[in-house]
Amino acid sequence: MQKSRPHIQVSVHDQELKLRRGRKIIRRYPVSTSRFGVGSKENSHKTPLGKFRISDKVG
Repeated sequence: MQKSRPHIQVSVHDQELKLRRGRKIIRRYPVSTSRFGVGSKENSHKTPLGKFRISDKVG
């Protein structure tokens, strides 16, 4: 049986990041999202919703 790839799930409501492999939660971390709420309008400083791919590591 092949293991599923890990993925990150962020809950704006719970202010929590979950590192998951399939349905199993590997780790939990507290996060802070925008005080301006959620949205995708450019320069609104809101937290965008949706699926995103991590492409680069910084630092």
